[in-house]
Amino acid sequence: MRYEAAFVPPPVRNMASSSTREAARKSRTLKAKKGQETSQLPTYLGAAFISSMAYFVFDINENPNGALAKIYNDSGISSIFAPITGRWSDVYKPSMDKYLPDWPDDPCYAGVPPGTPAPPVLVVDLERTLIASEYDPKYGWRHIKRPGFDQFMDQLSQYYEIVVQTDNDSNLDVMHALDKTNSKFHKLTTSAAEQRGNTFLKRLDNMNRDIKRIILIDDSEEASSLFPRNTLLVKPFTDIQNQDDTTLLDLIPLLQSLVHHQHKDFRTAIDNLNTHDADEAVVEYNMRLAEVRERERQKRAQGLGGLLRSSLRPDKAEPVGVSSKILSASDIVGLDPGGPAGEPIKDSKPVSLPDNFSFGGKKESKIWKNEEPKKEPKKKKGGLFAFVDRLEQDKMEMEMLKREKIEQIYRQKMEEKAKKE
Repeated sequence: MRYEAAFVPPPVRNMASSSTREAARKSRTLKAKKGQETSQLPTYLGAAFISSMAYFVFDINENPNGALAKIYNDSGISSIFAPITGRWSDVYKPSMDKYLPDWPDDPCYAGVPPGTPAPPVLVVDLERTLIASEYDPKYGWRHIKRPGFDQFMDQLSQYYEIVVQTDNDSNLDVMHALDKTNSKFHKLTTSAAEQRGNTFLKRLDNMNRDIKRIILIDDSEEASSLFPRNTLLVKPFTDIQNQDDTTLLDLIPLLQSLVHHQHKDFRTAIDNLNTHDADEAVVEYNMRLAEVRERERQKRAQGLGGLLRSSLRPDKAEPVGVSSKILSASDIVGLDPGGPAGEPIKDSKPVSLPDNFSFGGKKESKIWKNEEPKKEPKKKKGGLFAFVDRLEQDKMEMEMLKREKIEQIYRQKMEEKAKKE
């Protein structure tokens, strides 16, 4: 007998049940991920809070005039967090917020006519800028004034309200010795500075004057870092034996011109000189001044009027720069248009360019081209020839000065670089 197995079909899977199990598995996985993310959320929030606070503390200390610093200082919480921010950043604010007396209401300004505008302010660092100090085992500390100190103070006190600031309170006696009559300059100590570590930063915004009309003369870029646009950096004066330094004397004409032309913003003036190095700024100013004088002479020499003027005897010729409208503030240092551009210069200060003006404070040479000095050069040459020779002489002097100054600055920079290395 033949047996045949009965056909048994394969079991059919429950498709609905399989889909449900997969969905449940995915749901459990998603819940696990959400739970993990939820448990890590406090960690993320804490890290974000700490980062924000660190940035906040850093910003208010590095940018004391910034938006965050102003909000913080104006709020009531500044007094609460001051110990913390001070410990973190080692920053100590000035003990006062107004360094100079109110103009002109303070009794020290008695006699100033009502309505007189406040003079601009010149802030000068003491150590290594105005004086050099050296310790002698026998005599103790010795201090010497930088060459030109007296002329610098005497002449610029007629233009500025001068402030001398020290970063060493023990030198307060030195400042009183420099100003025995207590009439040349205001005196500020470290209590008027912002201390960061071992550096005392100048705070020009507390001078109680218009910040746009304040100039800072300092030898430290770090100490003047809060107000770089107001600063002219000089080379440190450290050698008490060096009496050939002319830094202070060279700065006098430039600082006088800023006030003489009534500039509204001294910062723009310095920016337009394209440097905050004092030596380079002086060279740039003198070069532009000479170029303005040259353009004026060329203009005056053009046409019939120029020939007539040049035919005058040199000693009778009209002084250059006294009545010309070319010698303006914008021509010399390219200042803001708010200044009196185009106005005539009405006095004979260094910026008025008298006819015998030349660089370095020396009078113009009277040696004519290819000739020895003559007692009566007028008999040898007419006014026109004398004018041409004088023009050529000025060009030569300007080029020689330019080369000498550039070489001098280059040599000094190379010497400083070699010392650092």
